[in-house]
Amino acid sequence: MHLREILLTAVVLTLCALALVRPRLGLFGYIWYATMRPDVLAWCADANNYSLYLAVCTLLGAVPYLSNLGRLVRSWSSALFLTLQIPLALSTFLAVRPELSYGLYTDFVKSFVVLLLIPVLIEDFQQLVQLILLIGISIGVLGLKFGGFGIVHGGVIIVDGYGGQMSDNNLVGLALTMMIPLCWYGRALTESRALRWMLSGIVAVSVAGIVMTNSRGSSLALGAVFLCIILRSRRKIAALLVASVVAGAAIYLVRDEYINRIATITHYEQEASASSRIVYAEAAVKMWLDYPVLGVGFGGLNYMALAGRYMGLNNDHVAHNSYLQMLVDSGIIAFVFYITLLFGTICYLGISCRRIGREWPDVACMGVALQTSLVAFAVGGTFYSSQRYDLPYIILMCSAAWELLVKSIEVEVSVDSQEDVSSRLDTVRSPLLTS
Repeated sequence: MHLREILLTAVVLTLCALALVRPRLGLFGYIWYATMRPDVLAWCADANNYSLYLAVCTLLGAVPYLSNLGRLVRSWSSALFLTLQIPLALSTFLAVRPELSYGLYTDFVKSFVVLLLIPVLIEDFQQLVQLILLIGISIGVLGLKFGGFGIVHGGVIIVDGYGGQMSDNNLVGLALTMMIPLCWYGRALTESRALRWMLSGIVAVSVAGIVMTNSRGSSLALGAVFLCIILRSRRKIAALLVASVVAGAAIYLVRDEYINRIATITHYEQEASASSRIVYAEAAVKMWLDYPVLGVGFGGLNYMALAGRYMGLNNDHVAHNSYLQMLVDSGIIAFVFYITLLFGTICYLGISCRRIGREWPDVACMGVALQTSLVAFAVGGTFYSSQRYDLPYIILMCSAAWELLVKSIEVEVSVDSQEDVSSRLDTVRSPLLTS
C-alpha cells in the first residue's frame, strides 16, 4: 500500500467516524470525494469502496434529521428530482436488456440518495457557503493539475481523462467549466483575502485547462459562463477584458490545434468526430420512436447495444447528448421531468436572484453561482451523454437548499422587521473563512 493510499484511508475513516455524530461533515466528505476523486490522486482509483463507506455512515448519522425530510417536497427542485426517479426506475426494470441497466442504475441510486441529504442537512446560509466553496475548490484542485501542467509545458492538448465520471478530456473540461462560476462568485462570499486570491488563481489556471482539453462543448459552455458573468458584472468592460486576457493567453499556447478544433463546430461534416455526433443523434431519435414511453433502458448501454440496427454499422458509442440520451434511455416522461428540472431551476434561480439581489446581495450571489454552473452544464451537456453525471445533481440539490433558505427568510420578513432579518443574514459569511 502506497503512502498516498494510507493517508487517504486515514482521512476517509476519520470522516466516517465524524459522519456518525456530525452527518453534515459526512455529507461534505462524500461530496469532496465525489468531486475531487482523491483515490485517483492516491493511485488507488476504484480499489476501495470509500465513497460507499462515507455514504452509509452519513445516512446513519442523518437519522436524527428525519424530521427534516419534509423539506424535500417543499422545494420544487428536490421534489421534481424525486419524481424523476420513477420513470428512471421503470426504464431500468423494463429495459430491452435489463442486465445492462441494473449496475448503472444501482450506482446512480447510491449517489442520489446521499445527494438528497443536501437540502435536508443544510440549514443556514453559512453551511451553504461552505458547501459551494468546497465543491469549487475540490474541482479546482483538478483545474490546477490540468491547467498548471499545460502552462508549465508551454501548451499541450489534453487527450486523457482523470478518472471516475471524468473518464475523458471532454468530461474533465465540463467539470472545470461548471466549477468556474462557483469559484468566481465564491470570492464575494468570504472575507479572507488569501482565499479570494486562491479562488482567482484557480479560475485563471482552470480556464487554461479547459482550453487545453480541446473540447468543443466545454469551450462553448465556457463562453456561456463568461457571457453570464460579464452581463451581471457592474463593470462589464473590465470583466470582458479579464475574460479576454485569461482565455486569450490560454488559446495562444495551443492556437493552431484549438482553432482548427473549434472550426469543426460550423463545418462538422469535415471532421469525423463532429459528423459522427449527428449520426448518433439521428439513431437516438429513431430508436426513441420505437420505444417512446420508457425508452430502451437507463444508462446508455442499451442504446449502444441497439444503435447498430439504426446506424447500419457496429456501434460502441453513446448518443453524445445528455438530453437525447435521457430521451432514448428512459423515455418521454423522464425527458420532460429532466428538462423541467434543469431549465426550471435555472429560470427560478434567475428570477429569485433578481428579486432579492438588492436587499440580500450575498444570498443572491450564491444563487447566481449555482445558476451559472447549471448554465454551463446545460450548454456542455448538449455534446456529451452526462445524464448520469453526479455534479449537476449536486448543484441542483444545492439549489434546492438555497430555495428553502430563501423561502425561510422571506417568511421571516413577513413576520419580523427588515432590520432583524438583515442582521441575522450577517452569518452568510462563514467565520471559518474569514481572515
